[in-house]
Amino acid sequence: MTTARPTAQDDAAPEPAPEPAALEPAAPDPPALGTCDAPAVGVLAADLIWASRLVAAVEKTGLRPVRLNRASDLAELLRGSEAVAGVLVDVGGRGGEPLAVVEAAAAAGLVVLGVAQHEDLELRKRAVAAGATRVLSYRKFFEEGPAVVARWLLPGDEPRT
Repeated sequence: MTTARPTAQDDAAPEPAPEPAALEPAAPDPPALGTCDAPAVGVLAADLIWASRLVAAVEKTGLRPVRLNRASDLAELLRGSEAVAGVLVDVGGRGGEPLAVVEAAAAAGLVVLGVAQHEDLELRKRAVAAGATRVLSYRKFFEEGPAVVARWLLPGDEPRT
């Protein structure tokens, strides 16, 4: 039986694997507020799942979502120098003054899309009376969100994927 003789290379420690960060290019820094070319869309939703759905629908159209927590956030967004295409509001949400945001956005001449439970007709009517351009059921928005956002906020454009 023959045994292989150890060499100097066998005694050397293995080379460490490169760090994962060294393998991937660094991500660019996000642009500063107010420096994006895409128009902003205010998004008000107290529920985190619905907030993420509304934000994702806006992003898929190429517009830039801006999270709102209350009507004063919308006023601040409107005072800025950037273009605002409209507002998405979860009018069925329990926080964030949804009807006050609808009223303020409508008074500013913005397109206001709302989402709510399909069976809550009273709330949907109140949102339209407050100035919502349209109030969609959660299901309708879940199924067609980016297309709906594009149809109302980018007339004539198809949603970008």
